[in-house]
Amino acid sequence: MRTTLANISADFRPWLPADGQVFFDAIAIDTETTRIDQARPWLTPTFVLGAACDGERGVFILRDRLQDFLRAHWGVPLIFHNAPFDLAVIHQLVPLLDVYRRVELGRVWDTQLLHRLYTLASAGHTAHGKGGSTLETCAAEYLEVALPKDDCDSRGNLVRLSFDQYLHRPPAEIEPIYLEYVAKDTLATFLIYCELQKRIEDLLQSSEDVWGFVSADWLASQIQNFGPLTHHIQLQGAIVLREITANGLGIDTQRREELAQQLQEVREEHRAALLKHGYVPSQKGSGKALQEILRGLAAKHPTVYFPRTANRGDYATSEEALHALKGVEPFIDSLIAYRAVDKLLSTFLGKIGRARIHASFDALVSTTALS
Repeated sequence: MRTTLANISADFRPWLPADGQVFFDAIAIDTETTRIDQARPWLTPTFVLGAACDGERGVFILRDRLQDFLRAHWGVPLIFHNAPFDLAVIHQLVPLLDVYRRVELGRVWDTQLLHRLYTLASAGHTAHGKGGSTLETCAAEYLEVALPKDDCDSRGNLVRLSFDQYLHRPPAEIEPIYLEYVAKDTLATFLIYCELQKRIEDLLQSSEDVWGFVSADWLASQIQNFGPLTHHIQLQGAIVLREITANGLGIDTQRREELAQQLQEVREEHRAALLKHGYVPSQKGSGKALQEILRGLAAKHPTVYFPRTANRGDYATSEEALHALKGVEPFIDSLIAYRAVDKLLSTFLGKIGRARIHASFDALVSTTALS
């Protein structure tokens, strides 16, 4: 099968154990799996079909040949888009191979991570958020091509979500559109990797005037130790965080209930203090009531600056604005404390009612989510 992307063509064929090592430089690998469990996204899906490509030729890799293929290419660097996911899929199928050893040796690359690190270095953000670092997004940005992510098979099934139908079935039964899909993803990953490496190299070579730069030798040593733009150490961290998510965090539910009860009592104390001033949090008209109270407090303390909003000129009631007034009046202190405890109860303790939670982590952002 011949696959073309961005005017680059590669011939794909099935890999046989008798072929031995067919690649000698870095190769991109894509793993297609059963569907991800949306209710338990931390569970690793099952490997169905894989492909590898060096930009000139490619191979399809069946389940029962994956271990032999990777052993035959032990010294060859591997490129993935979202390596923590693909490595988990591979490790689940062939755990004795110790694919993570390649990460420790700096022989695994992640184009999604490279894209985010490059974007951070060149644009000041990490391409975080839905669609910000997908393979489709990267193909459009670095190759100026559109990947077929909405193609359907002859029965109208979305190809990207329907590989599980071929699990444990003869490869001859696989519809060609599925082979084309995995081949294009693999070729795209390799081409994106090549383009990112060029851009990152250019970026680093022009970094002499950047604050914090020491010397060319120093920069070379940092790249040697941590990878370009700290890719290698960031990849190790991403793999560990994915495992923490999968394993989950144990919760002492009894202590949780005790803490929740204590916080509810504290919240009610502050709520009672706010009621004395005629303010009922979350009740209809509470916003207007709060404005009247702040207006009265501003008049009572003419030397104190009460922040206002830019658009309507109302008194600002954000957490930052209120903290600037802390200590001015007991009402404001009670309002700050009430909001803090209420947020703790609703957004934190409210989500850890189970004995085990699976928090999601991203080393390149400062927020997390609980599942």
